[in-house]
Amino acid sequence: FIKRNHRAKHHFHDVRKRPTHFPGLFIYVAGPPCQPWSAAGRRAGDADPRAGLFGAAVTLIIEARPMTFILENSHLLASYQQGEWIEQLVNTFAENGYVMKWRILNSSGNGVPQNRARTYMVGVRADLAVDFIFPHELTGERALTITDILAPRTPHDNAAQLPTSANPAR
Repeated sequence: FIKRNHRAKHHFHDVRKRPTHFPGLFIYVAGPPCQPWSAAGRRAGDADPRAGLFGAAVTLIIEARPMTFILENSHLLASYQQGEWIEQLVNTFAENGYVMKWRILNSSGNGVPQNRARTYMVGVRADLAVDFIFPHELTGERALTITDILAPRTPHDNAAQLPTSANPAR
């Protein structure tokens, strides 16, 4: 998506095989594998080999020094090791010149037609003196559904006209 729509200067498929010098890097966004922290991965944490990819993303942030970063992962990450793991992450970033805040947000409370809670971690370089504030979730409003998103808005905008695997020629 990014390569196709935003002409990113740098895009690497494997965070472990990348340079760490990116002059003027504004933002680094990553969603390392969530299985080490999620119920699907039996919450094996650091014992899961995929957990190393999270560490590689943290290392890249510390070495590349972007102005800000966003990390996204399982909502269970926040409670891994009774919350000590994420607090250690906050401290690691603080020791390396970042102010990191985290929050569990549910997509449905933010205008996305999906009920999915995730841990979002946002960091800003301390020298920028920016106080990041998470947005308030939409409360009191009916959550969007996929029907809301795909419902036709004009006679020419109809999801029913999309091809299906049974009839790709439509």
